[in-house]
Amino acid sequence: MKGWRATRVARSIAVAFCLLAHGVEAQTQAPCAPATAGQAGGAPAVAPGPESESAGALAGRLVTETLLGSGLATIGFLVGPEVTAAACRTCVYAAGLAGANALFPLGVYWGGNSVGGEGSFLFTVAGPWLVSATAFTAIALDQDYDGKPAFKISAIGGAIAAPLSIALYEVTHARRRAEKLRRATAFRPLVAFGPQRGGLSLQVAGQF
Repeated sequence: MKGWRATRVARSIAVAFCLLAHGVEAQTQAPCAPATAGQAGGAPAVAPGPESESAGALAGRLVTETLLGSGLATIGFLVGPEVTAAACRTCVYAAGLAGANALFPLGVYWGGNSVGGEGSFLFTVAGPWLVSATAFTAIALDQDYDGKPAFKISAIGGAIAAPLSIALYEVTHARRRAEKLRRATAFRPLVAFGPQRGGLSLQVAGQF
């Protein structure tokens, strides 16, 4: 009778530990499957966290972002004047630069994501799109039809917003990467149990 009660108490404790393990966040994936008698003495395996990023990966991503962003910016430069139906030469250049500012951050975002980046879309496109929208508005409201205000906005604003777009993508990527590393290195309890010698074998491990 005493042996039966002890087995029942041990089984209840094991179930309680298993429920506690399931309360940990989804990345933990704590094993709660019963272990065999031969595995009872070993500790559960711990899944490795994400590795730190190398300088080569960062350089490759920057090159990809710049190349794809420049390619889409070229398309935007050609399409911009067609969208606005600009007539004067300065207006055509202003509309072209505005179109380039609109498409450049899309190339940065898609290029970065294609090589494993995790930057924020909104932070990447915010600056160039603001410059582009302001330039197109200046073209539409230009009463002198010379395009000079819009050209200055597109040229100066684009020279600032384009590198800022890449920088903000990388900053948000680094922040999300650091958050993943922080979660991977946090304490994570792991529980496994199984029958052994007529009772239950309970294993508790953790990762810091």
